[in-house]
Amino acid sequence: MTAPGERVRCHPSVIVENSLSVVVLVALLVMRFETTAVAGVLAAAVVALLLFNYRQWKLTIIRFGETEIVVERDTLFKMKQTLPYAKIASVNVNRGIVNRLFGTSKLQININSGSSATVPEAVLTFREDMADELRSAILERRCDREVLPDEDEPAESLVSFSPADVIVHGLFSVSTYQTLLGSVFLAYSIFELYTSAGTGFGGTAERSSRC
Repeated sequence: MTAPGERVRCHPSVIVENSLSVVVLVALLVMRFETTAVAGVLAAAVVALLLFNYRQWKLTIIRFGETEIVVERDTLFKMKQTLPYAKIASVNVNRGIVNRLFGTSKLQININSGSSATVPEAVLTFREDMADELRSAILERRCDREVLPDEDEPAESLVSFSPADVIVHGLFSVSTYQTLLGSVFLAYSIFELYTSAGTGFGGTAERSSRC
């Protein structure tokens, strides 16, 4: 396990791993067209992709703290991901073809609040021995985090609503256009109801004169 607060990066093989599918696709396209112009454009695209993935790797820093793992990326769009040890549900080790070629392993970290266990919150690639060591240390630190007694108790709501408040909110939370349109339809419905029942204003007046 790295020292608390130490800044580390994933293994550089992630550059190749993230670019491999595009490189294979470009190679197939070059074989398909067999023209120098197309090959030059595709080669330039591959170089640009490798430089992009290199920059992503270079600017992505991982810190294993006392209570949490922090993954930061300071690129055009900054990203900071915090993974508390107390909320880590599982840490799995996966090794694909690229990992076996470079002697690395991927740590797949799942959090309790994750929407799906098949989509880990973080995937970190390290040397095989370092990945095994980090996995054991993370699981050990997760077990050391004691949950406070009141932590799982629901917090008392600071806001309360009465049925009248709900009705008033429902009436005034809609837009003016919807309110006017609803009023027109309501008036039309009432008019149709009175007309179909034969109790319109004209009918009422006629009955009154006969009496």
